Amino acid sequence: MARWLLAWVFVLAGLGSAIAGQAAKKPPAPPEPIHVWADHIRYMAEENVARITGNVTIIKGDMRIDADSVRASLDPKTNRFERITATGNVRVYTVVPLAERPVARPPVQLAPDGRKAVCEIAVYEPAKGIAVLYGARGKRPTVWVGTDRIQADVITFDRNKKTLLFEGDVVLSATLQPAAATPKKKSGR
Repeated sequence: MARWLLAWVFVLAGLGSAIAGQAAKKPPAPPEPIHVWADHIRYMAEENVARITGNVTIIKGDMRIDADSVRASLDPKTNRFERITATGNVRVYTVVPLAERPVARPPVQLAPDGRKAVCEIAVYEPAKGIAVLYGARGKRPTVWVGTDRIQADVITFDRNKKTLLFEGDVVLSATLQPAAATPKKKSGR
C-alpha cells in the first residue's frame, strides 16, 4: 500500500511540474500591427502586391516611413507585409509606438533616443527587421542621431540588433563629448 501511495505521489509531482512548466512559458507576443495612411491603395491579389501612393505613411512598432509611394509585397501564406519598398522623398523615423489604433494619421513623435533619416529609396523587410536606405539623382541617404549627422551611399538599420551600418563614402558630422573623468585610486601607502 505504501509503495502504491508513493508511486502516485511521484506521478502527481511529475504532473504538477509539467503543468507548472507549461504555465511558466509565456505565449508568443502577437505581431505588431502595421498602420497605413495614403491617398490611394491598390491591392492586386494575383500578385500579392499592394501599390500605395500619395502622401504615404506606414507605422510598425517604433518605425515610421513617410514617402511619395510604396510597393508592398505580401506573404501569400500569412498575408503579412514581406517587403516594403518606399520611393520618393522618403523619411524614416524611430518613433514612440502607437498605444492604440488611430483613425487619423498621427504627427511624428520621435522616441527619446529616436533617429530620423531621409533618402530616395528605402527597402524594409518587417520579418527580418531590416531597413536599407539608398540615394538617387545625386541625393545621398542621411541619418540624424540626436544632433549628429551621417551620410553614406548605403545605410542599413537592423531593428532587432539596434545597429546602423554605413557603407560607401561615409561622412560623419558629430559633437564628441569629453570622456567622463575617472576618479584616481588612492594608493595603499
